Amino acid sequence: MSTIKKNILANLVGKTWSGLVWLVVLPIYLKLLGVEAYGLVGFYLTLTAVLMILDLGFGPTINRELARLSVQDGKREQMRDVLRTLESAYWTVALVMGAVLVAVSPLIADHWLKPESLAPEAVRDTVVLIVLTIAFQLPSALYAGGLSGLQHQVMLNVVSGTVMTLRALGAVLVLWLVSPTPQAFFVWQLLVGILHTAALSFCLWRNLPQPGHRARFDLQLLKELWVFSAGAWGIGLFGTLLVQMDKIILSAVLPLAAFGYYSVAALVSSALYYLIAPITWSVFPRFAQLGGLHAGGELARTYHMSSQLAAVATLPAAVLVVLFPSEILGLWTRDTQVAQEGRIVLSLLMAGTALNALVQLPNYLQLASGLVKLGFYTNMLSAIITVPCMFFFASRYGALGGAAVWLLLNLAHFVIVVPLMHRFLPAVETWRWYVVDTLLPLGACVLILGLARWFMPEGQTDLVKVAYLGVALAASYAGAILSAPDIRRRALDWMNWKRPTQQM
Repeated sequence: MSTIKKNILANLVGKTWSGLVWLVVLPIYLKLLGVEAYGLVGFYLTLTAVLMILDLGFGPTINRELARLSVQDGKREQMRDVLRTLESAYWTVALVMGAVLVAVSPLIADHWLKPESLAPEAVRDTVVLIVLTIAFQLPSALYAGGLSGLQHQVMLNVVSGTVMTLRALGAVLVLWLVSPTPQAFFVWQLLVGILHTAALSFCLWRNLPQPGHRARFDLQLLKELWVFSAGAWGIGLFGTLLVQMDKIILSAVLPLAAFGYYSVAALVSSALYYLIAPITWSVFPRFAQLGGLHAGGELARTYHMSSQLAAVATLPAAVLVVLFPSEILGLWTRDTQVAQEGRIVLSLLMAGTALNALVQLPNYLQLASGLVKLGFYTNMLSAIITVPCMFFFASRYGALGGAAVWLLLNLAHFVIVVPLMHRFLPAVETWRWYVVDTLLPLGACVLILGLARWFMPEGQTDLVKVAYLGVALAASYAGAILSAPDIRRRALDWMNWKRPTQQM
């Protein structure tokens, strides 16, 4: 099995396992902690997402640099210096951030959070624990990026999956056997967060070459890497804004009930990222390696193969949701009102998310190639244009307006930005990406699921609906595989127990 295949499988298993574990433990947390105390867990998750902007692009940088250096003659000894340099800077940022937030934690507890039954002292103590937990777990992103760049993604998923299970199930035991309080919960999260960071650090340092070379901090090296890091940070910053701004704006514009329907639809559409993330996370270091070797032809072949795989993985599920939104919402929530109010919004959001998933591979290819300016400026321009549009259309047309802007934003990236990216990579064939890699699988999915929509019987039981949608989805996946030539060839080789003719 090739390295990319193993990485994709490991990432897919890791993400699926994480989702299942959290699906099981979240209701238990609610029961043991209570709704108000669980609100502090929500605050922790939100603060973690916001503070990830302090990554400063070091995660993608260590991923790309270690991948490139690992295949370049005479450069492997530099890998330890790169890690030591970025590690020192990352830990400095994390500890300074932690110290500042600990200092202002009483203000956060007293003026931002609004508890009703929890004691103010308990809230202040919990906020301090939350801040310390984030500060010590933030550098784990650096070590995870390094292991990914070295192509040790199986090890990364084993460590992260084990620690995540310990984090989730251990918290249940702590709340049940020790104390059902947010302080006890976050003491456990702090200890496991430190363990996670330490385990990933140990694994990364142990797997770096040249163990006899003493790693050192190199200010000049930091200056050289800063241009790429700053660009990657800017892309991530504006990318996060583009993904989250609809929820931020709509939460202020819509009535709470209407925003609730939108949130449910957004949650369903965001599940598509669980299908695309294992692919992008796996191929990014390979893109960086091939770019470092100046292997343009092999890079293009890997890119087109990966793009077809991304289309095959995501489009059947996306088209199913776009064409059957009320059925999906009704079966999941068991609430006819939610299904009725959220169906059109869900179709628009999922269509936009599907386009966003398809452009992930072009984005990662340009990032791996060091072309950060285009991504930075396009994301910045998109944010400048889209934020006022989102506010205007959401104010006029409510949730439908916000969902329509999300779809139009991603359609513009799909039609306009992708060809601009390809212009800087001459080995890549733009027509092939659109016609062969993307539109053929899309056409197969629309044809099969469109017929399923047309012939779907009315008034069936939920069990029959689930079976019908399952068969339609399976047929759509089969059609997508057969319509993507590279994926079809691999599938036929596997079915015939033949060795593939080329490696990804």
